[in-house]
Amino acid sequence: MAVLQIRQVDGQGRPIRLHDEPVSIGRHPDNTIRIKDEKASRFHCVIEPVADGEHVIRDLGSRNGTRVNGQRIQEQPIGPGDEIKVGDHVFEVQNRDPVEPEQGGNGQPGSPDLPAWAAEIDKLIESLPPKG
Repeated sequence: MAVLQIRQVDGQGRPIRLHDEPVSIGRHPDNTIRIKDEKASRFHCVIEPVADGEHVIRDLGSRNGTRVNGQRIQEQPIGPGDEIKVGDHVFEVQNRDPVEPEQGGNGQPGSPDLPAWAAEIDKLIESLPPKG
């Protein structure tokens, strides 16, 4: 099963891993991804898990809409390579599956496309309990 993440195309911020919990995007501080963008609604859209590790993105009635690959959507499945536009912010859906050594990574079969120290920190962060 693929493990997905979304990353802002301009490279700001770190990638957000898509798990079993919804990921909300908007201007309000309660969103998982808070963006400062007057074209975005306070609660603009949400990415939700569905069966078999798949995810869908759903617009939350935003004024300017949510776009996937240039098309305005209400709800749509997403996968690696899809581009999500919220206001002036663009996110890319990426695959976090292990890569083969010739494609990158730290040269070890099945290693993630991260330096070994970063992969360890990522594992540690994922093991922490949620806030509150």
